[in-house]
Amino acid sequence: GENGLMVRASRKNENLGTLLVQQTTSPDYEISTVIDLASTGNTTQGGIAIVGAKDNSFAAPVAAMGISARNESSMVWETRDRQTDILEEVSINSADQVQLKIAVSDGHILTFSAQTGEGWQTVAENVDVSHLVPWGMGFRFGMVAKGDSSEFVNFREFRSVNF
Repeated sequence: GENGLMVRASRKNENLGTLLVQQTTSPDYEISTVIDLASTGNTTQGGIAIVGAKDNSFAAPVAAMGISARNESSMVWETRDRQTDILEEVSINSADQVQLKIAVSDGHILTFSAQTGEGWQTVAENVDVSHLVPWGMGFRFGMVAKGDSSEFVNFREFRSVNF
């Protein structure tokens, strides 16, 4: 609706959270979202991710790399084996809304950015995600809501563009 998409957070999917994803159709694309932090739970992270698998074994658990925001920071993370590692973190100056972006080139090279009205800030660039095995016939991309299932993430907008 006009107030965005409220997605219930979780710790499901190998601790990735609630996932709304779709398959990639191009090796070069960009995804972005706007998170309304003012109406998102205080302990919840909302963001976007590239989702694959932990390894190439049959029924391998999902794993992902993404960018999310909560409170006053935005972070680039990788979740694998139910463990999340923060790769980079930047302050977002207590904005009510934050825009997050992942640019993908060659199907596996990622650049993560965040914007809070003061211009785009690169959080991490040229990050290789090829160690995460494409899930099925390729990586998936989409929205992630991480946290306690009593809270929600408010996604105000989501876009994907193929190049």
